[in-house]
Amino acid sequence: MPRLTTANRREIEVREASVIPVGSDRDESQFRSTAQGTRQDLPPFDQEMQARISRFNYTKNLIGHRLLELMRDYVIGGDVGVRILARNQQVQEVLDEHWNDPFNDWPRRLPQDVLDMSQDGELLVPVQVGEGGHVIAGKIDPTIIKKVVPEPFYAGRVKSLVVKGPVGRKDTELKIIALDRDKKSSTFRRRVGDAFFWGINKPSSASRGISDLFALQDFIDQLDRFIYARARNAELRNLFVWDVTLKGATEPQVKHFLDDLQLNPPTSGSTRAHNDQVAWSSVRPQIEAADASREMEMMMSYILFGFGIPPTATGIVSTGRTALSEQIDMLYKTFSSRAREVRNIVVDLLSFVIDQAIIGGRLAADVDTGFRVVLPRIALRDIQRTGGALARVGEFFSNMEKLGIYDKPAIKQMMDIFLAALGFDVPDAQRVEQKDSGDEDVAPGGDGKEPQVLPRRPVGFRGRR
Repeated sequence: MPRLTTANRREIEVREASVIPVGSDRDESQFRSTAQGTRQDLPPFDQEMQARISRFNYTKNLIGHRLLELMRDYVIGGDVGVRILARNQQVQEVLDEHWNDPFNDWPRRLPQDVLDMSQDGELLVPVQVGEGGHVIAGKIDPTIIKKVVPEPFYAGRVKSLVVKGPVGRKDTELKIIALDRDKKSSTFRRRVGDAFFWGINKPSSASRGISDLFALQDFIDQLDRFIYARARNAELRNLFVWDVTLKGATEPQVKHFLDDLQLNPPTSGSTRAHNDQVAWSSVRPQIEAADASREMEMMMSYILFGFGIPPTATGIVSTGRTALSEQIDMLYKTFSSRAREVRNIVVDLLSFVIDQAIIGGRLAADVDTGFRVVLPRIALRDIQRTGGALARVGEFFSNMEKLGIYDKPAIKQMMDIFLAALGFDVPDAQRVEQKDSGDEDVAPGGDGKEPQVLPRRPVGFRGRR
């Protein structure tokens, strides 16, 4: 058989598919049922257990609980909350009605959904469309997913799935929401389906998501055992027994002394007296009591770094102020990446809401469907950190104007790009000013139809359209 030499000079055998007999027992281990999805998915039992263990760590383990809470709080926490800004007033009303519906109740529900997705690795949201295209969003426990059917032409995307039905009822098949690509259908290029299914931490070709705690579960458990053992060690070190020596006493005399001692044991603050033939001493367990702080620091640092939190940012590992600033930036990027995933989830959901309102006749087919989802900032402290930089940048552009290098429209255009890159909501005045110009740009929309044409905006502009 051919051999492959790895980077560390280790040779391994590579079996060719052509030399493996079809139907032999040699490829039994490679068999995958249709319920498992792709080869990069975990086996069905492991997929369910990883979610259950993560839930156990969230409810029973201090470290697991706090890690998931940190992810939720940094991504969706804040005083402002999620804002949805649509260009069309009718679209805004539809989105607000769905977002604030007492059943959907997204202002309260979204933080919990973000935590559940981090905990389970998946989020399954069935939908029900009522009169006028009004959408009601539910929630299904992903551990009851029985079968996943991958999209044959798109690795990592799920076409449909089957969830276990209640006792005595059949299983339910749910079609994952996607664009209708049937040209003969009345909902052509509109989002249709039975449920949303989002997953995180999965390989590109996998169809199921994995919990944020999956790779850390063994180490979280080990840290928990370690801390318990050290606490037990400290408890044992505080225990002692009395050792009494009765010089020259016979066995019956020793037994009589112990019987009397059990009837009247010494208590705290009591007085005892004895002659030189009796010697009292306390005996403690001989347990090694070396300082374990370094070991705990190493284990905790490993878990935090594996979760994406620099240990120096938590104070567990001390560092200089300059290095700490760099670590905070890495922490910001870590949670910002998850915040973008949450924003994409909200965009998928609201785009479906708009499509159903158009199908239901509440919105016109040619309505401007553009909208923007604004999440809370990861940390208000970032504004303070960038305050000095903004002052220097503003002074720089002012000098450029005084020297005649740039005029005010050009400076505004560059400043809009700079502010939008920092996450500020830049007013879309440039688009209004160029409304009658010949420059055009394609605006994103949720209608699934031909792209709408809008005036061109400055290159790199990321503000509200």
